[in-house]
This record gives sequence, structure tokens and C-alpha cells, in this order.
Amino acid sequence: MYIVLPSLSLTVLLILTITGTISNAFGQSLQMPEFKSKSTVGSDTITENNLSEEIALKVQFEPHENQFLADNDWYQVSDFAFAASNNSKLCPSVSCEYGLIDGEMREAFAAGERSLDGKFIINAGESKIIFDLRANWEAVKERDVNGDLSQLIEGKLEIGIGTNTQFEYAINGTLTADDDGYILEGTGLKK
Repeated sequence: MYIVLPSLSLTVLLILTITGTISNAFGQSLQMPEFKSKSTVGSDTITENNLSEEIALKVQFEPHENQFLADNDWYQVSDFAFAASNNSKLCPSVSCEYGLIDGEMREAFAAGERSLDGKFIINAGESKIIFDLRANWEAVKERDVNGDLSQLIEGKLEIGIGTNTQFEYAINGTLTADDDGYILEGTGLKK
């Protein structure tokens, strides 16, 4: 599920469920989806004066619908929000909507290491581009937030076709346990 929003103004990010307001470093209001998150991700999501391309994302995961995969610690994306800075090459028209289809977070392949895969959709109005999205991260710090585990994560997010990466971002954020799923919140700078 995704919603069309212009990326011309960084004062608006995708809204998928209940919205909350955050102020960035310049005092502008940025709307981010609220998924009942217990995360403490900072409010400096995207800054307009940064010359680097930036992204912000928020992903909610629920246990996988395939019981075998769910039993093996796989999760599927239930909500997805994504925004890119005005200077992003992802959306040169500065008026795109972003979505993720068949998004999955696989079982931890090593303690604290996870990945996200899916089909990333960029809808520019007149055309849609479909890319493969891959994100890998590792926990660099863990903490207890009101009885739930929250991990500070670092990693990379790649967007491309097959193994041909066209956009790569260094990402930082949190992966927080939420009921029987997780919430991933992060920002990224283009490498």
C-alpha cells in the first residue's frame, strides 16, 4: 500500500496510517507514519541543506503469513513509508510515490544481522519503475525500551535490477520489537 505525495517539498513524508509530526533541524514539520512505535529515532530525518542525497524509511513487520517461514523467524512487511530528498536521483521529477511489494525480513543469519528484500516501486505519475530493494544491517547496540528490545542498526540499502545496484545508501536507525513484529526506522545517505 502506498500513497502519492510530491517530494518537491520536504515538509511532507509518506503517510500510511495515523500521522505524527516531527520537527527537523530547520524547524519544518515532517509527517511520519505512526505504527505504535516505541523507537526513539531522532527528529532530524531529512535536512534540505545537505548536498548528499538522503532517504528516510519506516517499515512495520508482522509474522510471515507462511507458517513455515514464520516458525523460522521470517517477517513480512505490513506497512511501508519512504521519502527522498529533493536532490534525489530516485525521483528527478520530484513528485513520486514509493511502495514496496512482497517485502520480507529474513531470519537473522548471524546474531543481530538481518536483511530486507522486496520489489521497490517508484511511481512518477506517467510511469512506474520497479527495482529490487535489498537492505542489510547489523545491530551495533541494544537497549530495553519499556520492556521491548530496541537495536541501533547500521548497514546499507541497495536499489537496482538484479545484482546491478543503481542506488546505494548507508543507513542508520533502529529495529524495535513491537508486539509480535518489528518496526524498522532509519535514514540513509547516498554512498
